[in-house]
Amino acid sequence: MKLRRFIICVGAVFSAVIPAVADVTVQDVVPVRNVVAVELADGTSPSGDLAGLSDASLDLVVEGSRKSLPVRDVRSITWKRADEPPARRRAVRVGLVDGSSLDGDDLIVSEKSASLVQDGRTLAIARESIETADFAAAGGDGVGRADGAEAADGNPPAWLAKLREGGQEKAAASDVVVVGSADKIEFVECAIVAVAPDAVSVLLDDETIRVKRSRVIGLRWLRTADGGRNGGAAPPPSAVVEFDGGRLLAKRIAVEGGDVVIGLAAGEPIRVPSAAMRRIDFAAGRTVSLVAVEPDTVMVEPWFGLFKAVDGLAGHFEPRKVAVPAGMIGGKPGGGGRRGLRLRPRTVIEWRLPEHSRSVAMTVAESSSLVVIAIDGREVYRGQPSEPVPVVAEASGARRLTVTVDFPPAFPSGGGPASPGVVLVEPRIER
Repeated sequence: MKLRRFIICVGAVFSAVIPAVADVTVQDVVPVRNVVAVELADGTSPSGDLAGLSDASLDLVVEGSRKSLPVRDVRSITWKRADEPPARRRAVRVGLVDGSSLDGDDLIVSEKSASLVQDGRTLAIARESIETADFAAAGGDGVGRADGAEAADGNPPAWLAKLREGGQEKAAASDVVVVGSADKIEFVECAIVAVAPDAVSVLLDDETIRVKRSRVIGLRWLRTADGGRNGGAAPPPSAVVEFDGGRLLAKRIAVEGGDVVIGLAAGEPIRVPSAAMRRIDFAAGRTVSLVAVEPDTVMVEPWFGLFKAVDGLAGHFEPRKVAVPAGMIGGKPGGGGRRGLRLRPRTVIEWRLPEHSRSVAMTVAESSSLVVIAIDGREVYRGQPSEPVPVVAEASGARRLTVTVDFPPAFPSGGGPASPGVVLVEPRIER
């Protein structure tokens, strides 16, 4: 195999910061109670002890009474934790081909197996499911991540983003080992044979070479089932599981004793102690965001119709995708990052509901405009909300969703042509 190298000057853009992940010991994660809050599709959120979880049902003990809930009606499960364990830096983040990630203290890979050391325990990982390994600070040079907070949200480490620029990743016909310093990084095409605590073994020109781990910034394995980047198509997950030390796209989830057992698309299930659990999002695999779906029809009629003919002004009245600030919904710090649609009066927007839709949900932000939401012509909400209003409506068998934003009945004394309209926060269809 011929050696190909790409040299990229990166300067100070890389840093040694990686997301803080809770430091828990084996003793810390023995649960006394499995207390959770369950968000249901009808908008209610009962709390209690999680007594059981399978593909079909969730068992919750509320005030001594055991209730069984269909999993299809559960949007999320959030663990209530009395204390947050102290945060510390992890040594490596492993990215899987399905988009899952695991943080750990060390990664060991042989020709046939792989494992991640995490909080004194060893997690077995299917070797063929590993796509990347991001080492936080190779040799202390600080070239691991450009932004730890962004990496926690699923964005790739900076070296991987650089590799993907200009199609270099697709052009690479083999595995890639990333080595270098804070001033310069080097992408070396080779075959990754093994990863040990002190070295990475690679095959170059039919010769096995050991590269010191202190020089390695990251690893990228050549995979075909890579979530679509090289033509593969990753199937949607049943749920997204978040816990201290990882974020997994699960195919199956069950509770066994004091552990949550998470089945992945490949490899053995991963067992996570209940006290390390944070959240299971069942809606992730069965939710369609209306922010990303083109509507069937959009009719916009501003207060003064000629505004539509003015260059640069007509777009002001069209539906617009927006980022929702934290203060708009609840005002909680760090609560931003959600998406929404801003609609101005008069606007009528209509979507065709996909087959097997079960419900429509969104939050109507505070507005002076009149907002009407209808499913197949049946009104499910009408109002001028003085505070954010969550709307959840049954949509089984329905074909169309229509949202109308109009001037309030008191116009022109209220609202007027300068009305900012309304923001629909996270409008979505759940199947």
